[in-house]
Amino acid sequence: MKELSRRVKRQGQFIFRVSEAARRLGVSDTHIINLIEGGELEAIDISSRRGKRANWRIPREALERFQSRNSSMTTGGGTK
Repeated sequence: MKELSRRVKRQGQFIFRVSEAARRLGVSDTHIINLIEGGELEAIDISSRRGKRANWRIPREALERFQSRNSSMTTGGGTK
């Protein structure tokens, strides 16, 4: 999975960590993880081993799609 993350970066796409996406939407990290696990927000798990806790990365395009579908979420600041 780490190869996928490197390939995404090389192709010039922007990807966000959970904390960065949470900050952009003004929500908690836990809320972002719940959105990912609920299938509402597309993300890539870059953890290196099965059974290890997920290490999510959110493509910019996925975050933008989510924001456009959920216009009540704000960009920029916010609190956890």
